[in-house]
Amino acid sequence: MDSSESSPLLSSEITPTSIASPDTENCSSRPVKPPWARIVVLLLLFLVFLDLGYELITPAQTRVFEQILCSLYYRSDPDPVKSGGRDGAEEKWCKVAPIQGGVAAVKGWQLTFDSPFAPMLIFSVPWAYVADFYGRNPVLLLDSAALFGKYVFVQFICYLQGDISLNWTWLSALHTAFGGSVTVVTALIYTIISDVVPEEKRVAIFFQVLTATITTQFLGSLMSAALMTWNPWIPMLLGLAIELAAIATLLFIPETKNYNATDPLGLVSPPTSTDDPRPRLEPWQGVAWHTRHFLSFLFSDRRIPLILSTFTIHMLFLNRDVLLQYISTRYSISLAQATAIISIRSGAVIFICVVLLPALSIYCRNRVGPNRSDLFLARISAVIIVLTFLGIGLAPSLPGLISALTLNALGWGLWSFLRSLLTSLIEAEKVARLNTFIGVFDTIGLMVGSPLLAELFARGIDLQGCWFGLPFLACAGVITIFLGLLLVVRV
Repeated sequence: MDSSESSPLLSSEITPTSIASPDTENCSSRPVKPPWARIVVLLLLFLVFLDLGYELITPAQTRVFEQILCSLYYRSDPDPVKSGGRDGAEEKWCKVAPIQGGVAAVKGWQLTFDSPFAPMLIFSVPWAYVADFYGRNPVLLLDSAALFGKYVFVQFICYLQGDISLNWTWLSALHTAFGGSVTVVTALIYTIISDVVPEEKRVAIFFQVLTATITTQFLGSLMSAALMTWNPWIPMLLGLAIELAAIATLLFIPETKNYNATDPLGLVSPPTSTDDPRPRLEPWQGVAWHTRHFLSFLFSDRRIPLILSTFTIHMLFLNRDVLLQYISTRYSISLAQATAIISIRSGAVIFICVVLLPALSIYCRNRVGPNRSDLFLARISAVIIVLTFLGIGLAPSLPGLISALTLNALGWGLWSFLRSLLTSLIEAEKVARLNTFIGVFDTIGLMVGSPLLAELFARGIDLQGCWFGLPFLACAGVITIFLGLLLVVRV
């Protein structure tokens, strides 16, 4: 190749001497590559701030929704004990089906509007392309700012105390236009890890990401529960401040798009007509070509769509809104107490993800290899989740529920094992695409499952008895189906 096609700073024959020469060093503008460990630490710090703000806001926001709907429900009630005016009724009077069903509907449809399939494809996939071409950080920064704007808007609607319908909070779903929402945030976090972390350390870092998420659930739930006893607005406003800290952390994370560029000086030749695999097409044909190119890896291996399909239940598994309402309503305790109970599971998950699962993964990898280890442990995790969801849905007492919740923590490695397995089945340059598709399947699950779980929860309240836990019995059934798919997969 002609030197002008490569770089005006390099000759066509590059020798070790020329690379090391002072002239070349002075001409090279490539900055020193920061250590990958520092990038991971900053990324985990960003994740902790982002999730901690969410964990502080969400339980308190549920209580504020409940206060507003409860106040409206009892507004014409002559009983002065129940009727609380703008300050809302006492919480113990709010555990009735119309109010709890209303709260579940508002939150369930919010999740659906946050993740409708068509807008998700319209916004998430293009922003993933922007991240590939222009860098991860600008998209991550824009997306985080959009999430902050969403929280502010919802809290403004809550501040109006029912003067306008809580359904107006659904308009906050418009934040997906700016960055693609949490789907792209999650994809970019795992993409940055794939950019910088050596392959042999990838699973360990995935567990660190999961541990960071669960740690914030544990601490955030306890903090929110404690602050809610004073006023639910305290954790909501504190959560906003912590979300701002997450945005500030991004300013210290370097761009990682070309972190592992193979060119020794980071100087990549511009594509020529012979280098570019794209045919010369009309604009509309170019869009079709890009779409086919983006989707090409999905069906290159039949195991990929089978494993990807299990991620449709992933975000519903992590979402605790219905669980929070279920515990509070079935066992007649406050939302603050229910939040504290959920934090018990979060504490167990931290220990399991930091100590037990990494050690078990290393042991199995040494015995049967990485792929078989990931698949075997994923199957075991799915079995545990099915059994413990049945326990959560059927537990007749609070001690039984706490036992089922604690044992449920043993299955929380499922999607980390599956993500690691999927990553090993594709080429390195397709990892960002994989993470985007995982977000797509997450979104499909949220779109379909959120209102369905809300409806099952309301139906369970009506049926009472063993059907009270209907949402969790349904989740156990769905995961049983996915377990059957995992049993078909061979590696």
